[in-house]
Amino acid sequence: MGAGKWTTADKTANNAMRALKYTNGSEVQYITLEAINKTSGQNFIHNGSYWYYAKGIRIRTNKTWDMGTDEPSTGFYSTFVPFETRYNAGAAADLTTANYVLLVR
Repeated sequence: MGAGKWTTADKTANNAMRALKYTNGSEVQYITLEAINKTSGQNFIHNGSYWYYAKGIRIRTNKTWDMGTDEPSTGFYSTFVPFETRYNAGAAADLTTANYVLLVR
């Protein structure tokens, strides 16, 4: 995994992201945490008339890493946790200045 893309101090747009490589013997798992923070956000649901866009956290996992793109290889698993949503327009809040608390039990 390359260092620059995944360790930058720039938290604007979609740049706030981290990657982790977990190794247990011969078992390897890559996990990424990515802040989706652009106004267009991520299309995450369509109600038949328009898209809902959201800003939030995307988590991706995969057993392999593409060194050329410095991303999880194709075939990764992904989940998205939306924090702010809008329909038919972009989500306006800036996640780098908003105060969100994620509680995990």
